[in-house]
Amino acid sequence: MLKVFNIQLQDHIIVTEKDFISMNEIQKIGKERNIKSINTLQKGMLIEENERLKQKINELQKEIGKNNSLQVISAEYVGNYNDTTVYNVELSLNGKKEYATLEKKNNDIDASYKWEVFSNLALKDEEMDYIIQVVSKNPPTMSIDAPPTIYESLSVDEIEMEG
Repeated sequence: MLKVFNIQLQDHIIVTEKDFISMNEIQKIGKERNIKSINTLQKGMLIEENERLKQKINELQKEIGKNNSLQVISAEYVGNYNDTTVYNVELSLNGKKEYATLEKKNNDIDASYKWEVFSNLALKDEEMDYIIQVVSKNPPTMSIDAPPTIYESLSVDEIEMEG
């Protein structure tokens, strides 16, 4: 049996039914190959994205590990001078007991204050911010006879959730 097909060029081609079935099969196979190649490409992109995410997770875990190496154990009120309040802070840095001085400087003009950490330790800005964050959330009692305020039960995650 013969059938007539209209092609884009507006030419008429006469083919047999056998050729028509063969052309349909070739088109189906071509579509299946395209779908398989698209699926393979998508899988490759997913694997690549997965590798990037794994690398980012490792970087974040290393960063968390750095923060966990510093822990604020306690802080004690030392005294006031001018517009500055001074605290001694006991730290655990990589398992070693260390000390730092924390000052809260008040500015009476605009009713603001600034916290500063002073230490001979090589502390990073993030570590200093962590110390300030822990102590400023619960500062020690401003009395020379008051016992130190204990912080060692607070973890980095608890502090971040509060803030």
